[in-house]
Amino acid sequence: MWRFIHRKMEKPFDGEFYPRILEVGAGNGEHYKALQCSYDEYVATDIRIDILTQNILKKEKIRLVSADAEKLPFQDSYFDRVIITCVLPHLNSPFSAIQELYRVTKKNGKITIYVPCEPGLMLRLIRSFSTSRKAKKMQIKNIGLIHFTEHRNYYLAINAFIKSINSDNNAEMKSRYFPFRYFTWNINLFKIYQITK
Repeated sequence: MWRFIHRKMEKPFDGEFYPRILEVGAGNGEHYKALQCSYDEYVATDIRIDILTQNILKKEKIRLVSADAEKLPFQDSYFDRVIITCVLPHLNSPFSAIQELYRVTKKNGKITIYVPCEPGLMLRLIRSFSTSRKAKKMQIKNIGLIHFTEHRNYYLAINAFIKSINSDNNAEMKSRYFPFRYFTWNINLFKIYQITK
């Protein structure tokens, strides 16, 4: 599923070039594996730099930076493209993080945001057949509690934050639910925002 999500996020960028790319919350480097565009510099950040250094992000032209998404250590209008995948639900202040994404992106730069449709009906149903069953086999108790504790910011709030900040920046935004493009968030799994600042 994650490979599918990262490919969907990258589809509009196939063959394009962005001199400086920032990935916020790069985790294990999953998104980098799906990257479809070329670059001069790729900056991968995470709150825990040890996660990044243990994985595939040890390549030339990739800079690893320990960074808090709510206070990025970069100058204004520095990056040509910014990517953030499934980070906003985990933060203390997703509003601050979204403001930071816009701040560090150049005029006409691209911002790609992935947001799960938490706690939507479809997402909970899929998890009951996948994550919950796997957790039981691994003898992990209270997987539901773990999930709802870690994903403390829900889709409706994050969506409102993105729309508000996007409007303040007069940016162009396209978004799409998956798997059902024209239906409500409650019966979808996630939404991808493609923004041109």
